[in-house]
Amino acid sequence: MSTSTIRSAYDMWPQYNGRLRRVIGAMSAEQLAIRPSADGWPIWATVGHTAGGRVYWLCDVIGEPGAQTTPFAKGAEMGWDDELDHPRHADELAEALDSTFRLVEGCLDRWTPDMLADRFDRDYFGEPRSTPAVLSFSGSSATTPTAAASCRRRSGSTGCRR
Repeated sequence: MSTSTIRSAYDMWPQYNGRLRRVIGAMSAEQLAIRPSADGWPIWATVGHTAGGRVYWLCDVIGEPGAQTTPFAKGAEMGWDDELDHPRHADELAEALDSTFRLVEGCLDRWTPDMLADRFDRDYFGEPRSTPAVLSFSGSSATTPTAAASCRRRSGSTGCRR
């Protein structure tokens, strides 16, 4: 059994989250309301979904503690993205990213590579599913590196435009 943690495998995630948090925290309500397409969610809903997804996967599915330290209750049936008529502000989104990333940080410091092979059972709309921890963990923060990668593609650099 491995005694090292998974932090080194995900060593850029704190930087990705920090970049995303800084960009989102500086956006105006008008910017946060932008939709990438006519049928797409506004930016604020996508970010809220990312933060809420961390709580769902890490706390609801895997059983990590800490949901109560975030704006998202464990076992919540609805997320911020389910209430499109209630736009979230930059400060709310920044706090949601900060508080939910603390959950991710805890996993980075406690989980070992061997733990990523564990499977977790969950009910998905009445259908039983078994999900590997590695997918639950990666899924809980996937948008953070994806957002940073999108910024790199647009800017042609290693970081988001300033």
